[in-house]
Amino acid sequence: MMNFTVEETNMIAIYHRGPRPMTLASLKENRPYMDVPEMLPIMDSCIKKLEAITDTDYTSIVFVEATDTPDEEMI
Repeated sequence: MMNFTVEETNMIAIYHRGPRPMTLASLKENRPYMDVPEMLPIMDSCIKKLEAITDTDYTSIVFVEATDTPDEEMI
């Protein structure tokens, strides 16, 4: 199974469109419009890793976008 960084997990959560092929297509389609140059290597890494894993592996991974909002318990 492929390991994803926190940054990659966040990126995939943002462009998630259901099945792996649709999420992969979403990343590829949106790549030309990425206006933050520092994010391009992360996007490229996501594309490479999603191309390398199977649909079964993809469905076993939970992609949840991280937020900067603290948990209510910590407030």
